[in-house]
Amino acid sequence: MFLICATGLTGEQMRDAAAERLRDTPEQEWETVRAELGKINRVRLARLIEEDTMSTETAASVSTHVLDTGTGRPAAGVPVRLSARSGRTGGWQELGGSATDADGRCRDLPALPEGTTHARLVFDTETYAATARAAARRDAPALPDGESGSPVFFPEVAVAFAVVPGEHCHVPLLLSPFGYSVYRGS
Repeated sequence: MFLICATGLTGEQMRDAAAERLRDTPEQEWETVRAELGKINRVRLARLIEEDTMSTETAASVSTHVLDTGTGRPAAGVPVRLSARSGRTGGWQELGGSATDADGRCRDLPALPEGTTHARLVFDTETYAATARAAARRDAPALPDGESGSPVFFPEVAVAFAVVPGEHCHVPLLLSPFGYSVYRGS
């Protein structure tokens, strides 16, 4: 078996070490392999400490999906904005947004920054309702001029929730014309 800690060595140096070690007995090679493995472990540990990747403080993540309980289908095209804050009294920082796909899922919400304690999803349900009504009217009789139907009762739904570093929060929205419900999903 040949094992060498290659950190800081050139190709020629590794080749020369291999050629030199070919003369070693199996017992000598095992001792050399153990020593080289120790070097490799020290290099890896030093890199982990340097990069601070041993910290358990990793960012939380968020996902969502929207189901239209009035139609019994996923709600496609719902604009969703994600905000975050640190602490109960911190100000909200908008991170960005997306829109639900054909399955009603937001697959590309931005990552939460380190130190986030609370997240907020804002669903633009008015835009979705207008789109859904337009689609429903294609097969329905036309409305008289000037009538666009009733106003949307919930033009937006804002959901704020606590997050824990390293955990994933899935927060689905169940939407109907005159009500909505959210829950912590999995």
